[in-house]
Amino acid sequence: MIVLVTGLMRTGTSLVAKQLHELGIPMGTVMRFPLLRENAQLDWEDADFTDKCLATLKGDIRKARLRVFFNSYLRRRSGEVWGVKSPFLYPYVELFKTEAASLGKTVKVVMTTRPVHATFESIRNQTTSDEPIQIQRILMTYPIPEADLIIPIEESWNSPDSVKKKLNELRS
Repeated sequence: MIVLVTGLMRTGTSLVAKQLHELGIPMGTVMRFPLLRENAQLDWEDADFTDKCLATLKGDIRKARLRVFFNSYLRRRSGEVWGVKSPFLYPYVELFKTEAASLGKTVKVVMTTRPVHATFESIRNQTTSDEPIQIQRILMTYPIPEADLIIPIEESWNSPDSVKKKLNELRS
């Protein structure tokens, strides 16, 4: 089983990915971890995976190439249960699930949420660039993917043990 964590930027995807990591679910192969960079916005995610999703979102690569990448990525990752996290996967959840199903793998989708005004305020506080806000606006034009579990950011902050319990229940 694969646990896929997505949501709009600054909605708690890193918090949830960290909690999955603490539950013993490997979250990637070439990881970005907190405190390794001065501005650690992309924490607890597989760098190659996220970079490909972002490049597709920005139009730098085609969706067909992303499908090939997903297939290759799914074949490379091993283990009975593992996870992957990326806010930029948001528009491509169904494509990822389709590729996983073609390889006989089950995907559980965990979606993080946060009020839109708080999300934009958080982005503005994290950067002086306008690019993250433009990316967020693009992400918001896509329909909300179906999720097996929805976690509001406030719950991750205020009740991390209950979130871990829900995440652990995904395994069964």
